[in-house]
Amino acid sequence: REPLIYKYSAYASWGKKNVTATSFADDFDAFQASRFIIGDKQTAKDRIRWIKENRGSDHLILRMQWPGLDQGEVLANIERIGKLIS
Repeated sequence: REPLIYKYSAYASWGKKNVTATSFADDFDAFQASRFIIGDKQTAKDRIRWIKENRGSDHLILRMQWPGLDQGEVLANIERIGKLIS
């Protein structure tokens, strides 16, 4: 969550289309809802199922490393998602 807020706040400060700087951290939950999989195991599982059922997707491309995210956390996230979808 925090690395995403950091990255997208930077985009907002650059004037990136569809991303506004005003209260970005406060509005992050609404912003991320259709873009990211963030949360505990059940939340992630539900979100992946939702994407499959509502978007008709049979594959995902996941960006696991974000600026400011510790390498150990990245590796742990990769392991968690591997267990979740296997």
